[in-house]
Amino acid sequence: MMFEASKINQPIRFDTRNVITMYSMFYEAKHFNSPLNFDTRNVQNMKAMFYDALEFDQELKFNTKNVTDMSLMFSGASKFNKPLNFDTKNVKKMNSMFW
Repeated sequence: MMFEASKINQPIRFDTRNVITMYSMFYEAKHFNSPLNFDTRNVQNMKAMFYDALEFDQELKFNTKNVTDMSLMFSGASKFNKPLNFDTKNVKKMNSMFW
């Protein structure tokens, strides 16, 4: 969705209550660092969501109870340093999540 959007850094307001995948949503959005208030209760795939989002460092209050893939989620997001309170009971893939 924001794939390689190197200059986007504005508040984002999407209705995400029916979204099931956020795969690569902010992939290589290098300067993105806006707060996110997403309804993620139905999301199953967060793979590479913040991959190489170099500047991203926002608190995430995501409902992750249905997520099965978090692999590469923060890979390359070198500034990200917030606590995560994710429910990972259903996660099957978490490889290289913080690589």
